[in-house]
Amino acid sequence: KKLYIWWARPLEMAHVEQPGTILDTSSEGILVACGDGALLITQCQLEGDAEMNSFECAGLYHLEPGPRLGT
Repeated sequence: KKLYIWWARPLEMAHVEQPGTILDTSSEGILVACGDGALLITQCQLEGDAEMNSFECAGLYHLEPGPRLGT
């Protein structure tokens, strides 16, 4: 499924993961590695579903640190 990102903010942080890797999920959102820093996704929508906050999305789809988005 496609993931539509409606609200997010960039974060300056060091990490060693490949871009697209989920670094963390929390009540603040889904933290995803980027080439330089990370992106904190706070509002998203999976194809065919309603828009929701990222914490709800992570729980509903069992998203956890480690997997890469887009693969």
